[in-house]
Amino acid sequence: MSDRTPGSKALSALLLLMALGLGGCATAPAARPAAALGERLPAFWADERFAEDGGAQLKGELALALSEDMEQFAQRSLVPMASRIGGPQALFSALFERGRVVVEYSSDYTRNASEAWSARRGNCLSLALMTAAYARRLGVEPHFHLIRTPNLWSRGERLNFLVRHVNVTLVGDGSDGSVLAAPGSQGLTVDFVPPNRRIREIVKEISEATVLAMYLNNLASEAMDGGRYDQSYQLVKQALLKDPALPEAYNTLALVLQRRGATDKAELALRQSLALAPEGVAALSNLLALLEQLGGPAAQAELPQLRERLAAVQPRAPFADLDAGQAALAQGDAEAALAAFLRQREVTGDDARIEQMLATSYARLGRYSEAQDALRLALQYSDNDGQRRELSAKKKLLQQARAPQP
Repeated sequence: MSDRTPGSKALSALLLLMALGLGGCATAPAARPAAALGERLPAFWADERFAEDGGAQLKGELALALSEDMEQFAQRSLVPMASRIGGPQALFSALFERGRVVVEYSSDYTRNASEAWSARRGNCLSLALMTAAYARRLGVEPHFHLIRTPNLWSRGERLNFLVRHVNVTLVGDGSDGSVLAAPGSQGLTVDFVPPNRRIREIVKEISEATVLAMYLNNLASEAMDGGRYDQSYQLVKQALLKDPALPEAYNTLALVLQRRGATDKAELALRQSLALAPEGVAALSNLLALLEQLGGPAAQAELPQLRERLAAVQPRAPFADLDAGQAALAQGDAEAALAAFLRQREVTGDDARIEQMLATSYARLGRYSEAQDALRLALQYSDNDGQRRELSAKKKLLQQARAPQP
């Protein structure tokens, strides 16, 4: 699963959400049980600043719903197979048919279960929802796990996103002859791992309510990245109603509140996010940026401590070298750009956008063979159809540029 927590693009002019006006520092709320947090949610709302969106609640209700096509597939293929080898093994075999994954990872946007099945693609969260929906159809209990990974960031149109990962374990009670992963195991784990993930470990099991809250928070983040702030606000409200203890949802709420000038409540939401997850990189960077914009004695007094906390968990901004490389390209300095993109590659790992920037730098330096290699890697790492088409076109243009002239 990809859980997308929006962070700031930079702590400078690139910051997405600039706070206007002056304000003091809100008191940091203590971490509380989910029930108590739920009672406190109205303190974070600013309904008067946003239009209604009746579809927000419906999106949560449809997240795990089976479409007619899914039901037909279940009746035709899954149910008969489950009667022979058990529900968990039947679903696992259907999804990984003859060692081939029948659905593909794609980071383009978050889909619900039926949308992911219809497209045969989705990000990790979408595919986890799809798997869980089929599991429930077979009477198999899905267990969701939050996975620890190195901090992985992706960049949207307006936001940077901190990406997390969830997988699903299918558990049968054995009464149906379930074949589990190994003797004594607790189930079969279904994990759609994108190509740039490194070794990871399970952090904890999370509830279905938390997964649905993550799904709604993803939709809210994507809506905000697309400039749809009313929709984003209503979706993140639904996320917090599902799980009032989800730190990243408070971060998302804070950013959309800032967009409409509700800076006091935005600050309160960021502090709640940090009360729940004190080392939350996105919330720390966003609170730091907000206080820098607000100014005032109280804010200024807190800034050194916040900078120290952020530096301890993130010594360098996630896309600092990418930004430096793009600035160097704009100034015509391809050598400096190349050096910056190579540094970014060390931080980011296998990333199509970085390889694309490397290809551009190599081409401007006349190093066409290396440019082609970088484009080949970009195509290999890309999980987005639009990006693949763009990369293929660039690769073709590069090949034409290198072709001998008649």
